[in-house]
Amino acid sequence: MNTPIADFLKEYSKSGFARFHMPGHKGRLGMSHDITEICGADDLYHASGIIAESEANATLLFGTRRTFYSTEGSSLCIRTMLFLALKASNKDNSSEEYKNHETKNSRPFILAGRNAHKTLLLTAALLDFDIEWLFSEAEENSLCDCTITEKGLKNKLNELALQGRKPFAVFITSPNYLGKIADIESLAKISHEANIPLLVDNAHGAYLKFLDNRKHPMELGADLCCDSAHKTLPALTGTAYLHVGKEALFPYEEHVKYAMSLFGSTSPSYLLLESLDCCNKILAEDFGPLLKKCVHNVEEIKAFLNAKGIKTEETETEGIETKGIKTEETEPLKIVINTSKMKMDGETFANALRAYKIEPEFADKDYVVLMVSPYNSSEDFEKLRSFAEEFSTRSYSSSANSDDKISITEALKEATATFEDNSSLTNKASLTKLPPKLLTPHEAVFADNEEIQVSDALGRICALPVVSCPPAIPIVAIGEEITEECIELLKIYGHDKIVVVK
Repeated sequence: MNTPIADFLKEYSKSGFARFHMPGHKGRLGMSHDITEICGADDLYHASGIIAESEANATLLFGTRRTFYSTEGSSLCIRTMLFLALKASNKDNSSEEYKNHETKNSRPFILAGRNAHKTLLLTAALLDFDIEWLFSEAEENSLCDCTITEKGLKNKLNELALQGRKPFAVFITSPNYLGKIADIESLAKISHEANIPLLVDNAHGAYLKFLDNRKHPMELGADLCCDSAHKTLPALTGTAYLHVGKEALFPYEEHVKYAMSLFGSTSPSYLLLESLDCCNKILAEDFGPLLKKCVHNVEEIKAFLNAKGIKTEETETEGIETKGIKTEETEPLKIVINTSKMKMDGETFANALRAYKIEPEFADKDYVVLMVSPYNSSEDFEKLRSFAEEFSTRSYSSSANSDDKISITEALKEATATFEDNSSLTNKASLTKLPPKLLTPHEAVFADNEEIQVSDALGRICALPVVSCPPAIPIVAIGEEITEECIELLKIYGHDKIVVVK
């Protein structure tokens, strides 16, 4: 597969042109491929040359109606998807079905899983639409995990229909931060039966297209979908794709560039565009076999981890018990360790990994998340194996220690103690009940606000989402009342301040 952007940058760097244009480093200091929209370089938001050619390559690879590049991550893609769906809905709402609606039911709203990225909330504030949350009280960890079933979605849409209300889209995060994959095919079917598009935040699942079986949202009926290239593919941080499905309900592709230009920088990085361009060639030629081998390696290491445990004196009657490393059922490239089932605090368990020179993607009170790609080395997997061996035997080697890091022994002891110390808090880092919604996202964001201590926030209205990044999932949504449960969860995630409406 050709690489038109990379080829242009390579030729220009050798051309000898005097650079009387941006950027200021003038191609020196090792940055010869970093340019602006010069003659022949095309324009991301009005692409007709090398960028259009490269995007066409990506479209072919992902098998979509159209695939577009983002140099501002999936966040730009999410804002664009929401704008496109809202725009299409406004056009569709001219039908008689909508003319009879009561004024109170006429505000646009989206139906979304509660574990959505904060970009959804901020875009709702900017575009002035409301959010109806899909939420399950039975979830083990509702901050990161929000399993939306076919039955649950159908019941919610029927409930809204009885009220004379129809969302302009359904928004699902899959895979989520804990590696759970939604039943996109069933959800798409239910949405389309109601003539509602399905939007999928597939930021963690770009690689799913290159597995042997159908797992990518574009193969399963989603209308619009975003992928972060940098999370699981060999591409620079900030690269992403926006996909339009072949069977999408509306011709969204006609307005994608316009929508992206509303939210995106007028100076997209050519280094990121080059990265996406070169990634196409890798995906077309080398990635499949590497991915297959990687998935096998992950399956093996999960089995190895689950087989290991710490032998501890639990009770006089039960005697010796082995507490294994508990990994969750997830998408192929995630290793999610459920530390709460091990009676350990996840954040301090993560410190034990760091003491062994293993840096996880994410850790909270209940989980530790490791993200894998085909470019993890055999040495990386061997470190995990060695850690599991020492975890199991507690015969911790001195090689795992350094002057500036706590030992595995100390970290695991602290993890267990921290879990016990937090027993007065919620058993899980989760919400069991949605907070009352008092203002729309738009009203809350544009109201006068102030920053206060979380401990003083009971009964106040959230004006900006408070999130840890990762996972960038708001604990309290904009416009919601801050409840005791919210305050407890904010403290669990280490937040001591919050911005509220005055």
